[in-house]
Amino acid sequence: MQVYYQDCFDGQAYLATLDIKPEGLSILCLDAAVDAPSVFWPTAAIMPAPVRDRMAIYLKANGRPEAQIRFKSDGDYAQVLSAYPGRLPNEMDQATGQFTSAAGTKGLVWVLLLAFAGLLLLGYLVLSNLGNWAIALMPQSVDQKAGQAIYKTLVRQGEVREDTILSSALEGFYKEIGLHSTFKPQLHANRSTELNAFALPGGPIVVNEGLLKAAKTPQELAGVLAHELGHVEQRHTFQQLARMAAVYLIVSTLLGDVTGVVAVLAESGQQIFQLSYNRGMERDADAFALQTLTQARIDPRGLIGMFETLQRQHGASQESDIPSWLSTHPATEDRIRSIRKELPAQPTVDGAKARRLQAAFDVLKARLSETAE
Repeated sequence: MQVYYQDCFDGQAYLATLDIKPEGLSILCLDAAVDAPSVFWPTAAIMPAPVRDRMAIYLKANGRPEAQIRFKSDGDYAQVLSAYPGRLPNEMDQATGQFTSAAGTKGLVWVLLLAFAGLLLLGYLVLSNLGNWAIALMPQSVDQKAGQAIYKTLVRQGEVREDTILSSALEGFYKEIGLHSTFKPQLHANRSTELNAFALPGGPIVVNEGLLKAAKTPQELAGVLAHELGHVEQRHTFQQLARMAAVYLIVSTLLGDVTGVVAVLAESGQQIFQLSYNRGMERDADAFALQTLTQARIDPRGLIGMFETLQRQHGASQESDIPSWLSTHPATEDRIRSIRKELPAQPTVDGAKARRLQAAFDVLKARLSETAE
């Protein structure tokens, strides 16, 4: 049969005759200009071409291809296949190097794209969990030190202007609530008319005068404080801050550099007002508030009452911005319905505690009136 024989050294393809023998292939080039017109390749040198559906075979020496035979027809190619069934692929699988074919190239591209997407997903999962890993490595004592450092930073920068007498009254009110906590919260009243309250890592809870004035009942204020305590207990604020410098925190913690950790968090604490909790964190804080208020035998419906009070005030306001405590703690109708669903049908209320709370609430309101004069 006639074939095209190409020597890989000069890259030139020559018309040749091919003689199939049991021990190998005998090739005679028909071009008189070829220096060595006759060549023999043993069976062991025959290998499939790495290109699918090309009707070609390679001839190798020293483990690498050095020549190629291309056939003129499918019949000739099939004849060689049948002569060396153990050396060449069958007609359903004509090559082993499929990644160099057109179809194989597409397959390789898809593999690379999937691998790249997998790396992106892995990177996202690692980065999104760095904050959680940093938190898991740190004891709660770091929360407390960081919270105190952040609070001092906020005071120094003028973000918090504490009314110490009002803070004392707020502390007295909080003690009457009797909420269970693994931390020791410190209550701070901030001279600000903004309707806002926020918690810092480890226990500092800052409540603005504007929010204190908005509270109509002791149960409403107790609901706010219980909700903020939920963020402290579940380390939500600490987790949000830790994400900002998670890699540094993990390394510093592993090295035992607690002072460096606190310093970094205190610096990150400057962005406390830009932090916002996700819906899961808000649900967890609500659940904590409902549970702890119920355990303390305080009417947990005060939490909903506070939301409704702030919403009514917003509805009557001419301002376009919603109250800050609602904007950072979104109080949608769905969320209020969810809280109502979790409320006990008949919450047990401690009458004596309710009277003490009312008395402490009255002291707080009196101090607020003095501040306004």
